Amino acid sequence: MTVRAQLTSNDYGILVETLAGAVTAWRGDKVLARSRNAKVMYETRLQPVIYFPVEDVVARLERASDRKTFCPFKGTASYDHVHIGEETLEHGAWCYHNALPEGQAVDGYVAFMPGVATHIEHPDAELENLAVNNVTGPTVDWLLREAWTAKTPEELVGALGRKLYEDGIAVSRITILIWSLHPMIAGRIFIWSRDEDEVKSYAPSYENLERPAFRD
Repeated sequence: MTVRAQLTSNDYGILVETLAGAVTAWRGDKVLARSRNAKVMYETRLQPVIYFPVEDVVARLERASDRKTFCPFKGTASYDHVHIGEETLEHGAWCYHNALPEGQAVDGYVAFMPGVATHIEHPDAELENLAVNNVTGPTVDWLLREAWTAKTPEELVGALGRKLYEDGIAVSRITILIWSLHPMIAGRIFIWSRDEDEVKSYAPSYENLERPAFRD
């Protein structure tokens, strides 16, 4: 078991353990990875994730330079395309290099995206759920797991509005201002309307102060 000082908030936990015995990740009848040094990461609100030492990955990995994601606890993840047999799985694996303290136990290890491994065998080890008190809910889980897949600000704002309404929040309109670091540009305003279910965007200006929607 890897034990670290608690750096996250009290309602969020990360625990990394080394799995006993041989662990094998399969895609159909093909081996993606096999190791006796695999680790499992338990993280609040997420399913357990198994990490393999990169030298124990059987599939060919090709660095995908067009995608990186950031976790405030683990750091920046780089992605690889996974080549197995005649099949290529784009962005099918990720790895943390120079991980933050909470993720250092899996620094340099490789994990596969959901659906890449059809099943993972760990006959000598049993996975458990992370025992931690935490505040969660469908909206929070969506923000952590799915919101990042939005490809544009408009898509994100629209998805947020629909998700809030789906989860029982009687929202009829959302207005979000995304600030810009450019000294000559304030940013852009994005407005989602539930009735029209579309997002309109425009650059903010002083004229907005005279709009009835602002004054009223």
